[in-house]
Amino acid sequence: MRRLIAEYLTMHALKVTAVHDSKQFDYVLSREPVDLVVVDLNLGREDGLAIVRNLATKSDVPIIVISGDRLDEAEKVVALELGATDSFPSLSGCANSWPAFE
Repeated sequence: MRRLIAEYLTMHALKVTAVHDSKQFDYVLSREPVDLVVVDLNLGREDGLAIVRNLATKSDVPIIVISGDRLDEAEKVVALELGATDSFPSLSGCANSWPAFE
């Protein structure tokens, strides 16, 4: 999923820095400006909602939440309450999501 999103955004002339965990994420945020964050809630051992909460308290950068195979309404509401700007069940059809990235 990360690779697909990165490739799609790069095709549209956006600079993308893809990370695989919150440690890398924090490092990137401390080193370079970020215009948009896409958080996959299916992070394996890590809690994507915790990342949303943490980022929203530190920054006003827009946060889009995705979930590769699931995003029920309750999870969507929680993500938005924690500070996410928007949410999608999947970005496998990135073309439909492009307005959110602009």
